[in-house]
Amino acid sequence: MLYLLVGLRREASPFRRSESYGKMPIVGVTGILLAQKLLQFSVNSTMKNEAIRNPAIRTIMMPRDTNALGSIFGGHILSLIDLAAGQHARTVAPKKYVTKVMREVEFIAPVFVGDAVSFYCATIKQGRTSLTIQVDVEAVRGVDNLQTIKVTTAQVVMVAVDNHNRPIPIFDEA
Repeated sequence: MLYLLVGLRREASPFRRSESYGKMPIVGVTGILLAQKLLQFSVNSTMKNEAIRNPAIRTIMMPRDTNALGSIFGGHILSLIDLAAGQHARTVAPKKYVTKVMREVEFIAPVFVGDAVSFYCATIKQGRTSLTIQVDVEAVRGVDNLQTIKVTTAQVVMVAVDNHNRPIPIFDEA
């Protein structure tokens, strides 16, 4: 009998990925056609999939982070956006950075206790002393990580500074 090895990839933790496999018997013409469709879907999904994103930071929301309405306090999310942008800036060039501007932040969806919130960063502009970083915030909700929800997007301008908090070039000038 022929079997189709079905792989399920789930994120077990922020640090490692786990895969579990099951066997599905391929029976008759219908089974073969189904196997071909699954294989085609898998190949197309892999080809379309962007590079695997790694968050600058990821955290689980706790009860201490809630506001009076029971959702996560927006100011807490803002502070985590700032931390994520700073962490990303340090990966671009290992300097000391300060936040100059956090551009419009519109919360699209609430975040709740137990949500795993990820902060994905990308440099969208590089100046002589500053980096403009886009931070995309997503929450994974549900006991089995069933739902990924976009929470907000922000642009943060980080400026490299010296020990006296004066702007310095991000990269050494020749």
